[in-house]
Amino acid sequence: MSNIIIDPPVSPSKKTLTVITWDMGHNPLGRSYLIADMLKDIYDVELVGALFPRFSSKLWEPLRHEKNIKIRTWPGSNFPEYYQRLAQEVGNIKSDIIYVSKPRLPSLALGLLLKAIKNKTVILDIDDYELSFFKEGEEITSTSIGQ
Repeated sequence: MSNIIIDPPVSPSKKTLTVITWDMGHNPLGRSYLIADMLKDIYDVELVGALFPRFSSKLWEPLRHEKNIKIRTWPGSNFPEYYQRLAQEVGNIKSDIIYVSKPRLPSLALGLLLKAIKNKTVILDIDDYELSFFKEGEEITSTSIGQ
């Protein structure tokens, strides 16, 4: 599987912002794209994330031919191998601001690495409806974590 790169021109006068999506092969990319599209007039924006074969090895079809926002993907894999790829991506992301959309482990881990290693400003866009996709109905309390 090869990386996908769509690369429009970058303005040297704007700050840069990277929107991280946990999977670029299906609908999480939709929300990330809307955020990137709204911010592209203020920032030089790139949209990045993995393509996990479990979902798709291709960019989500509605955005497959997008030309107005820089889009970069890499092959997803299972943990712990995926952490090696995240370490590589930390070096590839040069943005001033990191925006993690609908954070799940693949995107949240990258955002936290960028904060820890490069002290980047990280914004978490938590979609509170995300939990509606899971059948588990019990809440997790701070005392139950780690049990």
